[in-house]
Amino acid sequence: MDATAATQYLTHLAQNAFERDAQARESLAAALAIPGASIDHLVDAALTAAAIAKPWTHLMKAIERHGVRDGLARARTEATDLLVTVGVSVSTNLVTTAQRLAEQEGARRFLSTTGGLEVEGEAAAGEPALAG
Repeated sequence: MDATAATQYLTHLAQNAFERDAQARESLAAALAIPGASIDHLVDAALTAAAIAKPWTHLMKAIERHGVRDGLARARTEATDLLVTVGVSVSTNLVTTAQRLAEQEGARRFLSTTGGLEVEGEAAAGEPALAG
């Protein structure tokens, strides 16, 4: 895939993750305003959506700084490192443990989604790719 198409595709995937994160947060905030509302499933949904969006946030920043090919490689390395070097640690705080597990799942999903993507010929970071 050329750099322009890859950037558009990855941006679309990132925007979807960001929208799901925002929706989960809005749902939780709305439920918190209702006295006695059950929020456990909404807290879990918000943690999960935030964790899924996190590697996409890192990817978009990396693309901005390094271009799509190098940015993708850096974001994939970061996600892989999270899975390989950080073991499952259990905290006495169940929310912290849930967040860590969700971040690992977010990294796995990111790697799975971007696994087969190869970016061909790219302009330097910050420059538009030339159509060829």
